[in-house]
Amino acid sequence: MIRKWKTEDLEAVMELWLMGNTEVHSFISPKYWQQNFSEIQRVVPIARTYVYEHKGKVKGFISAMEGYILGIFVDSDIRKCGMGMVLLDCLKQKEKNLTVTVYEKNVDAVRFFMRQKFRVESELTEDSTGEKQLMMAWNG
Repeated sequence: MIRKWKTEDLEAVMELWLMGNTEVHSFISPKYWQQNFSEIQRVVPIARTYVYEHKGKVKGFISAMEGYILGIFVDSDIRKCGMGMVLLDCLKQKEKNLTVTVYEKNVDAVRFFMRQKFRVESELTEDSTGEKQLMMAWNG
């Protein structure tokens, strides 16, 4: 079931965020994600966040602020099973335009957003990691 997040989901959401980032961004030090943990933990409660709950456990979430997708994270045991698309579709129903920044080396994420009708708007280099990112946009 997809639902709006609740305060008691924060620990599970943050665990998904940390594990997901370290798993799919092997080209970035896990220390980077740990250093950004508290900032994301502060932002998630004020963002538009939806979770996928299965058998009482949060197995995925999407979070956005003002049309900017902060992230889509799905538990590794159900990744690539369509849940990311379901979460994104939930957000698309609420927003007219969406943007997201994706690491160029995260080929699966780039392909995912391209399949969801996002287009590359620009390329940039993230100061803190030195990694190339793609700014992608969707207009509903």
